[in-house]
Amino acid sequence: MTRSQKYEISVTQSIKNYLKNRADFYAYLLPRIPVPAHRQALEMAVGVFEIPPELDAALETISTDPSADGFTILLGLRDLLKKPAAGRALGRTVISFEETLQASEFVEETGLILFNHLAQSYPPFSSLFAAEAVRRQSALASLLRLQDDLRYHRFPPILS
Repeated sequence: MTRSQKYEISVTQSIKNYLKNRADFYAYLLPRIPVPAHRQALEMAVGVFEIPPELDAALETISTDPSADGFTILLGLRDLLKKPAAGRALGRTVISFEETLQASEFVEETGLILFNHLAQSYPPFSSLFAAEAVRRQSALASLLRLQDDLRYHRFPPILS
């Protein structure tokens, strides 16, 4: 058994693992951020954590067989897709706000890659997966703007 065969899981399970890990990551991370303004900015950047009902319903109809698609198998090597507790572990281990942003970008980027690929690979669900990819792309763009603002100390002007 090769390493990639060892981690072959169904597309449905990969999606469920990702969505659970994303929610767990932010659930464990957000309370640890000591600066309320940073915590609020991150919450606004990443958006909601609930699984859209239409996506949840679609997951029940997608095949639970392991994917034969090589890219999906390789993408499944990311802990966020194969390990149900990876989000919690990642949320507990970041130690700075810079690391928080980097880890958040990784989480959102993983979802963006996953859902873009699924939108192309599963035509019956392409609009549903594309909508989820757009949500991940929006969150990633917001995180990159937030990181840039913090890097260059862009704050709103002080009004007298």
